[in-house]
Amino acid sequence: MYVPERFAMPPQDVRRRLRQVRQGNLVTVDPASGRPCASFLPWAWADQPERLLTHLGRANPQWRHDAGEALVIIDGDHAPVAAEWEQDHAPDARCPGLDYEAIHVWGRLRADDSQAAVLDSWERLAAHHGGPSPDQLDRAWLERMARATVALTLEITAVQAKSKLSQNQSSGDVERIAAGLAETCPALSQRVLEVALPHALRREAAVAEARRRTEDSGAGSD
Repeated sequence: MYVPERFAMPPQDVRRRLRQVRQGNLVTVDPASGRPCASFLPWAWADQPERLLTHLGRANPQWRHDAGEALVIIDGDHAPVAAEWEQDHAPDARCPGLDYEAIHVWGRLRADDSQAAVLDSWERLAAHHGGPSPDQLDRAWLERMARATVALTLEITAVQAKSKLSQNQSSGDVERIAAGLAETCPALSQRVLEVALPHALRREAAVAEARRRTEDSGAGSD
């Protein structure tokens, strides 16, 4: 994923989002055809070592794609940015955009179809997402379902996280964008204020300071 420095998600937010992960797309490459494959799955975080856990139906052949690296794409909030919110641009230099957050997690995919691994996966996902634990379910039914399920573990090797939240806009436009997004995506509007507004204010302060120093230097040379 292309992540310019100004759009990098703050590290503390990355860790928090991963611990709160609920769903994401598992992307692998079919070793037979060479084609990419994806499944939208529930996920749970686990520590020591850091990894993501899920399970999928045995009938889904993607669990066999465990020979190479896999990718989990976790999408955050996203919403369009209207051109008219960018009032600090000239009228003929405004264009609509898209603000969004996303995390890409790479790792080694491990598949385990043992009953113990499948039940452990269900236990962890139930605890994370809510729902009955395996010991609350009918044992015969549970064993039938376990035979039709494969547990998956993504052993994390790399993480990239992006918060594209209009950091490249002026502070005035950032405030207008946040106000506009408050009507369509309040959660993203709050993130724009938390992340992009301080970034824009710091940039503007740095530019103002650079101009002041340039002016002082010019005045001193007269």
